[in-house]
Amino acid sequence: MVVMTAQTMKHALRPHGFLGRWAESQFLAIVTNCASAGLERAAQNVHKMANCSGIQWWDDQLSVSVSVAQAMVQSGDGMETLLQRAFNADRKSTRLNSSH
Repeated sequence: MVVMTAQTMKHALRPHGFLGRWAESQFLAIVTNCASAGLERAAQNVHKMANCSGIQWWDDQLSVSVSVAQAMVQSGDGMETLLQRAFNADRKSTRLNSSH
């Protein structure tokens, strides 16, 4: 499932993105040369494609559920502040989605 999810996400990022495994169940994508609208589009593409993907395993259809958060680089950002903003956005998104 991890390989299928990674391939789907990489395909959704197109040629402007880099994807790596961040933790056991997390990936980190870096999208270059885009404005805020382009980053939002990339996040939506990854989310839509990954949530629609799946594999057939015997008689079962296995699928994944993903959450996607994004953060734009701001003046004075370091890797830690950029990642913290993305993780905070992910937590906020997860709380909003679980309340519906």
